[in-house]
Amino acid sequence: QVLTNFLREHDPAKVGDVPSTLKQCKGKEAILFSVLAQRYGAPNALNSVLLSRLESVEQPLDNLALAKMYLSVFNPSCVNRAKELLSQYNGRESDLFAKLAEKFRAINPIEHARIQSNVSRAASKASPCRERSARTNPVPQSPGIAV
Repeated sequence: QVLTNFLREHDPAKVGDVPSTLKQCKGKEAILFSVLAQRYGAPNALNSVLLSRLESVEQPLDNLALAKMYLSVFNPSCVNRAKELLSQYNGRESDLFAKLAEKFRAINPIEHARIQSNVSRAASKASPCRERSARTNPVPQSPGIAV
């Protein structure tokens, strides 16, 4: 379905070739999407898969878990190299994710998290309901406990 949607947008004449393309690229679908993103100058269609997985995570991921998740989407054959890659970029993990994002024409999960964090903070500051609620329903103060 992801391939069909991508081709509908970027090369509708090739939508009919989807079954044979998938058969030909079996096991190499992630590479196919990277190649297509390069060819059509488009974002990687697998970005939606990564975003869905990131949104389903309930707690922050450490760099190793994030690298494994990222590689499982964009280059599954290299998932077992995640630890090695991180050790090569020790202290420069953001550089690693930037290079991977460039290579796969995919989102940078660190930049995405930073943007999401900024958007969430801005939204919570601008929320009139939150301000009104705080004014009309103040948090009760216990003596000797600062909130």
